[in-house]
Amino acid sequence: MASSSGNDDDLTIPRAAINKMIKETLPNVRVANDARELVVNCCTEFIHLISSEANEICNKSDKKTISPEHVINALESLGFGSYITEVKDVLQECKTVALKRRKASSRLENLGIPEEELLRQQQELFAKARQQQAELAQQEWLQMQQAAQQAQMAAASASAAQQAAPPRTKRTTTTCDFPPQKKKRHFHVSAPVHRLQPFPGAVHRTDSQHESPNLALGTDSCAKNPHKNNS
Repeated sequence: MASSSGNDDDLTIPRAAINKMIKETLPNVRVANDARELVVNCCTEFIHLISSEANEICNKSDKKTISPEHVINALESLGFGSYITEVKDVLQECKTVALKRRKASSRLENLGIPEEELLRQQQELFAKARQQQAELAQQEWLQMQQAAQQAQMAAASASAAQQAAPPRTKRTTTTCDFPPQKKKRHFHVSAPVHRLQPFPGAVHRTDSQHESPNLALGTDSCAKNPHKNNS
């Protein structure tokens, strides 16, 4: 557009894009809200500056529409020539995306499907995706709840078993120091048996003679005086 009239909101980069840019540039640094607001204001001022210079270049070339070449010339004239290479890369990327969109729209037109039907199908796909995501989240939540309940039940059963078990008593061993007892010794005395040897010339007596010594004496006397017995 050749005229520079317009709202400031149209010349401001969206805050979501600014936040994404800050996060990618400074991933390990926390940026305050005031600093973010300052970055947004700087971007807005930069857009105003480039658009005003591009509008003047467009008016000088007797054109009614600001083209990408006018923006590149404005960057070069304002001293931002180092941005031109990146700007051309982004321009080429935008052209590629626009070409793909045109091809996709032409394919849809060739299919003969109305735009309202395509929009309805798209909404259905989005709804199914949201439903699947909600189901997955619910399943994960249920699994977490079951795991927590099982852990609580295991802890309760362990504490109940510990309380029901009888207290363990320590075994104590007492030692008494008694005086040592003397062992009793049993002596077995065996008397030697002495056999009496008969004297020479002695008469061996039988058991009957031992019982009646008188008889034995009588026999001996008879044996000595045979004439006495006959008388």
